[in-house]
Amino acid sequence: MEKVLGQLWYGIAGFCAGILVRFFYDVIHGLWRKRTRTACFIRDWCFWLAAGVFVFDVIFRMNQGILRSFFLVLFGGGMILYKKTAGDVVERIVLRLWNCLLYTSDAADDLIGV
Repeated sequence: MEKVLGQLWYGIAGFCAGILVRFFYDVIHGLWRKRTRTACFIRDWCFWLAAGVFVFDVIFRMNQGILRSFFLVLFGGGMILYKKTAGDVVERIVLRLWNCLLYTSDAADDLIGV
């Protein structure tokens, strides 16, 4: 029974890791929206490299480095479910907050004469 519970937690961790990775991708994508193709390639490459290290850490800590197929399925399922439910909303919120910060700081700079 203990082994089954361990695998259940491993699957839940995979699902949550998928949601977390997709959330951070939407945040970074929202902040770097208008860039060149090269900058987008570099951003995506660096992000997925960091995400791979994060996922490897989850796999290593939860299951002694043994990769199970249900982990990959649940990881992908978490990413897809997040994108279909909250992904667009989070991306729009991040974009609005980013634009608000940019325009607020520009307006403040104009007021103080910088």
